[in-house]
Parts: sequence; structure tokens; C-alpha cells
Amino acid sequence: MSGTLSEALLCLLLFFISVLTVVAWAVITKSTYKVLALAVAATAAKLLLILANEINRILPFKPDAEIYFKFGLELSRADDWSIIIPIYAGKGVNSLGVAAYGVANATFIRLLGESKLYMPILNTTVYSCVILVFLKYLDTLSRKNGLGLSVRRRALFFGALLAFVYPAALSNTVINLRETIIALGFLLFVGELLRYKISALRHPVIYIGAALVILIRPIAIVVLFVSLALAVLIFQVRYKWPILIGSALSVLLGFTIFGKALLSRFSTEVILASVSERAESAAEAFPLDTHYQSLAALLFQMPERVFYFLFYPFPWVASSYKFLIPTVDALFNFALFGGAGILLFMLRSAQNGSESLSWLMRIFIFLFLVCGVGVSFYSLGEPQFGGAIRHRFPFILPLLLCLPLVYEQLAALRVERKRGRLFYLQNKANQARELQPW
Repeated sequence: MSGTLSEALLCLLLFFISVLTVVAWAVITKSTYKVLALAVAATAAKLLLILANEINRILPFKPDAEIYFKFGLELSRADDWSIIIPIYAGKGVNSLGVAAYGVANATFIRLLGESKLYMPILNTTVYSCVILVFLKYLDTLSRKNGLGLSVRRRALFFGALLAFVYPAALSNTVINLRETIIALGFLLFVGELLRYKISALRHPVIYIGAALVILIRPIAIVVLFVSLALAVLIFQVRYKWPILIGSALSVLLGFTIFGKALLSRFSTEVILASVSERAESAAEAFPLDTHYQSLAALLFQMPERVFYFLFYPFPWVASSYKFLIPTVDALFNFALFGGAGILLFMLRSAQNGSESLSWLMRIFIFLFLVCGVGVSFYSLGEPQFGGAIRHRFPFILPLLLCLPLVYEQLAALRVERKRGRLFYLQNKANQARELQPW
């Protein structure tokens, strides 16, 4: 009885610390009261869902989450970690990230006792905080470029709302998975590039973000350096070619540092064998032919793979409750990218040679392309929607958070032009009355 009571008290304490941390970050980032209330409500709801899912599993079972917990549990009981880590982490390119996550699990278990709640609580807290931080990046950019306070506040609120109702974020934060930490690093990396352009390379935060991404999933170094190259091209920075050449050399250096494990990940034999084997053994596999004869055949199928990676499973193929969140997430992605395409077209039309929207146009295109690079890269090696919902999640988030800002700016511009048109017509009518004879 005392053990159950102590576990309940520890759970309540962790819940309180989580909510308090979110409130503290909302204060630090100077979030509005509405965004603060939304962040606290979403965090509290996820924490209750974590507890409910532990008592009576209501979310689809994730084998990786169970493996990570067992990995941490065995590490916490072992005296020699060098024996346990290779069993779970293996020797491949992802071994470093799996090992790091296992060590984090083991540390919590040693400090606080055996429980599956620690990492989901950490994921939920980290997700809420990083959303607030990235919204602060967007708010700073908007203020510097002359957006009104009311427009910024609406954009921040709806951005936070989209982020907290995002189905993939729900399933990836309340379960013991690594993708929330990747999202943290990637949003910090992209946010620094948006705020400081290439000058971000002089700030430590961008390196912290990159280190988190590379630590958890080393192969994502390719996406990071391509994002850096895109920032150089889109934001028209000085010394463009030296930076591009430096980025290319850094990618090669990354391959060299990670050695044969990283290089073997991109060999034709490993990619083709991995995709085919996982697709044939998974009930969640995409309906694609995965018997590739060459890497060129896999690359030729990339558009189709990207489509399924983003929008599968379709509602009519859902056959059990396990398909519920993936199906809702796929529909959410369909609406998201459809809306992004429409807003991009409207932004291009509204710009009309004016520089007032050029900053927002560059940011939106940058985030769109960064999302496309991450999604395309990971679609090559992911043959099932169970993994796709996790792997696409960190790269979609920046674009998702930017959409309300674009919409609110276009809406404000439409109102401003309408007022200007009415003012013009009123002046014209007054001039006509003045010219009329008595």
C-alpha cells in the first residue's frame, strides 16, 4: 500500500513540475495569456492521457516504446553498461541515438524508481516548451517586420492551437519515443536560422539544436546541412559560395566521423534489403512494390513514396483502432499541405512586386523546402505508416507553426487594402460633389 501511495505522490509531483516548467517557459518567452492557458491545458490533458494509457492502454501499442523501456530497465540494473548497450542499440548508424535514449531511461529509473511514466512526461514537457520557444522566434521576426500586435497575437494563438492538436504530436509525446527530442533540436536549429540568418552560426543555440538531432538520429545531419544551404540561398546572404562549399565539406566530414556505420546506411544493398524486408514483415506497410533492383529504381519511386509517407493510411483502409491516430494524422497532413499550397499562391499574388511581404515569402518558402527535404529523405527508408507518423513529425512542425502567421498577415493586408479602397472611393465621391454646380 505504501509503495502504491509513494508512486502516486511521485506521479503527482512530476505532473506538477511539468506544468510549472511550461508556465515558466511561457513567462520567459513572454507568451500571451491565451497561449499560456492553451499550453497549460494541453500539457495537463496529455499528462492525464499518459496516466490513462499506462493504466488501460488506449493508444496503439508501439513496440519501440516497450523496447526503450526494457533497455533502460536493464541498464539501470546492470553494473557493466558495455554489455547491455550493444544488445539493444546494435552497431548501426542509429546505435548512438538508441544508446543515448536508453541511458536517459536508465538514469530516471535509478533516480526515481521503476516506472514507464518518466520519458513520456519529459517528452510532453519538452514539446510544450519548444513550441513556445519557436513561436517566440516567429513573433520576433513579425515584430521586426512591422506586423501589428493584434495580428501577431492571433497568429501565435492559432499556431499553438495547431501544434497542440496535431495528432502525430499526441502519439509521439505521450509514448516513450525519441522523436520529441529530435523535434526540439530541429526547431531550435531552424528557429536560429530564421532569426539570425547565417549569423546564427555565431550563436551556441544552433549548435545545441544540431547536437540534439545528431545525438538521437545521426543520419539527420544530411537534413541539417541541406537546411543550412537552403537558408544561404533563400535569404541571400553574403559570401554565399564559401558557406555552401563549407556545408558540403561538413557533410563529408560527418560521414567520415561516423565511419563505416554511417556510410553503410546509404549503401544500395543495405537500403534495398531494409526497405523490402520491413515492408514484407509489417502489417502497416505501404501498398508499394519494394522489390527494387537498384537504388535508381528506389529514387525513381520517390514521389510516390513521399505521397504515401505523408498521406497514408487512407480512411477506407482503416481496419482496426490501431489505424485511428495514423488515419487522422494523414487527413490532418492533407489539409495542412493543401492549405500551405493555397496560402503560398495567395502570398505570391498579394506580394505583387511589393517588398512588404518579401520577408514572409522567403520564410514560408524556406520552411516549405526544409519540410520537403526532411520528408523526402526519410521516405526512402520507411516502408510503413507506423514509422512514418514518427519520422515526418519533426520536419512538419516548423511549417505547421508558420501557417497561421501567413494567414493572419494576408487577412490583415486584405482588410488594409479594403479600407484603402473605400477611402479612395470616398475621396472620389467628395471631389465629384465639389465639382457639381449649385
